[in-house]
This record gives sequence, structure tokens and C-alpha cells, in this order.
Amino acid sequence: KTMNTFTMNLPLIFTFASLILLHFPTVISEDSCPVNCTCNVSQQTIRCRGHSLVNVTSTIPSDAIRYVYEALEEQVDLGGTNFSHLSALEFLCIDTPYDNKVLSRSMIELTPSQQTVFSPLINLKELKIGVNWQIDSELPELWANLHMLEVLDLSNTRNMDYANLQSSFQGFKNCTHLRVLNLYNTQTMEV
Repeated sequence: KTMNTFTMNLPLIFTFASLILLHFPTVISEDSCPVNCTCNVSQQTIRCRGHSLVNVTSTIPSDAIRYVYEALEEQVDLGGTNFSHLSALEFLCIDTPYDNKVLSRSMIELTPSQQTVFSPLINLKELKIGVNWQIDSELPELWANLHMLEVLDLSNTRNMDYANLQSSFQGFKNCTHLRVLNLYNTQTMEV
């Protein structure tokens, strides 16, 4: 009789187990670590070096919590990057090595249609961009969906257009968590 009760409840047990697996995200494993990246399984962190932010980001597992990208390309294509599969991300860093190209390496200009590039990152708490980034256009919706953002670090972006940067801050009007804004070395004199 006990075996019969177990057999009858088997579909219920499988349904319950499936719900538990769906509720808890998978974890990054060494096997899911993309090429040219190192993965810290315990911290759910992926560190990558590459020549294409677009291509490397597309290989990042959707359960990543922390993603650090070191740009080696001369023109970094932020606007063409798709972050839609990374909604769990809490920390994003796009940086560059301090090498002989550090002053010439830069972000490709974002067009107004690309200003929602960060919108899928609804859980992002910290964003650090350390690649030269002028922000050539007014982008009032750039940060609009980053309601959980606590830290925005734009240090070492150099040559930043402050008027356009100020326009982009309109996106923070509904953000109550922002507590740190780092603008160190965002404007330098051009030779």
C-alpha cells in the first residue's frame, strides 16, 4: 500500500522537483566558462579579455552575477552589445589594460536608438566603465532602467562631454539606490 501511494504521488513529486530547479538558478561551472575567460564559481564571476565586447558578451552564461570585460580592441562597440540574457547580473565592468593603446582605445559613439543598451540589466547594482567614452549625443534614457544601481563609476573615460553626460543623468530620476558616482579623470586636455 505504501509503494502504491508513492507511485501515485510520483507525478506530484516530479512537478515539485521541477519547480524547485526552476526557482533556483544554475551556477556557473568550469565547463560553462567561455573561451578567453576565467570563472570564479563561488562568486559567480566571469573575467574575460577580448577583441569584441559584442562577441564575448554573447557567450556569457545567463546565471552570471559578476562580469568583467577587459577590452583589447581599439573601438569598443557598447551599443551593438546585447545584454538581454544577463538580467541576473549585479556587477558589470568594462575596462581596458593600461597599455600603449589606453589613450586611443575608445567606445564607439552610441546613437539615440542604442541608448537602451543597459535596459535588460534590471538587477545591476554596480557599473564601472573605464574605457575612453566621450558620449557625443544626448542620451536621456541611457540609465533609465537601472533602478537598483548603487554605484556608477565612469573613472578614466577621458574626454567626456559633460553636457551630454548630464543629459544622460535624467535616467536616474526614478533611481533611489544610487549612492556613488565616480567621475575621476573623465575630462582631460587634448593635445
